[in-house]
Amino acid sequence: MPEAPAVPESGSGFHGRFLDALSRSYAAFLSAGPRSTEKLAPLHGWVQDELRRSLRDPGKYTITGQTAEARSEKRVEGRYYGKRVDVSVESAERILAVVSVKFILSSYRKNAINYLEQQIGETANLRRQNIVYGNLFFLTNPIPSGTKEERLTPKDIARYLRLRQDHEHLHSPIDSPDEMAIGIVEWTPSSTPSSVGPGRRSCRWTTRRGERSTKNSASNDSSRRWRCGSG
Repeated sequence: MPEAPAVPESGSGFHGRFLDALSRSYAAFLSAGPRSTEKLAPLHGWVQDELRRSLRDPGKYTITGQTAEARSEKRVEGRYYGKRVDVSVESAERILAVVSVKFILSSYRKNAINYLEQQIGETANLRRQNIVYGNLFFLTNPIPSGTKEERLTPKDIARYLRLRQDHEHLHSPIDSPDEMAIGIVEWTPSSTPSSVGPGRRSCRWTTRRGERSTKNSASNDSSRRWRCGSG
């Protein structure tokens, strides 16, 4: 089974920390398999660290989620049901915000509607409890599917862009996340799905506030954009 290559030197900024988490997540996927949740620990830990860096007074908040050392997801009571969430921000025993993180590494297209329905349901469940909800959704391109590789098309992510655009309306629907991002990480195509790995990389990062498309180019750290470097 192939090894995930070392992350290119990219400094200690937001871009470098993200690339490090992404590469460690992919390495966990290779070692533990597609059904394991271990691949999410590096990304969940990265989100927690970035939240602590961003909060003006992080000591006032408790940030909880899965890390490489432990699973400690918080159970949150939503409007309709309770569930454990990926990353939560709590203050004075009240859940203020939740961040959901997905990194899809196989069979995306046949499960695409399920992923979208799950996100819409989770968004409505939490936002109706006045909990701020953010969603990070990462995909590889191409993406393994059975014995072949499928390349993403604009149609595959158009529904997420519509969901993002809905939030820009004055009367925002309750099933649209407060903050949303889609990351598409392009791997070098390989001969078999089992050997897909990070080679030359580019990345497209889309948020509710706008879209960025970069290919091995610098990004503006102040606006938290990033590039995905070259392998």
